[in-house]
Amino acid sequence: APQWILRGNHDRVAAGLTHAGTFSPTARAAIEWTQRRLDPGDLEWLRHLPIGPLSMDTDTLLCHGAPRDEDYYIQ
Repeated sequence: APQWILRGNHDRVAAGLTHAGTFSPTARAAIEWTQRRLDPGDLEWLRHLPIGPLSMDTDTLLCHGAPRDEDYYIQ
């Protein structure tokens, strides 16, 4: 995977790593749409994306969600 790409919760579900049980109906529909359009190689690539947080340098942390939980929505 490229150096500064990390997996998000929709990626994880689309790749089949977890279920969309807590997702809204709209989010589930978007994931199902995505799954139908990605080929097996694309889904495999998603499965191997790193989980954040990733340290970009001494001052920058790349996160999806919050540093302690990739599923946490920061508001």
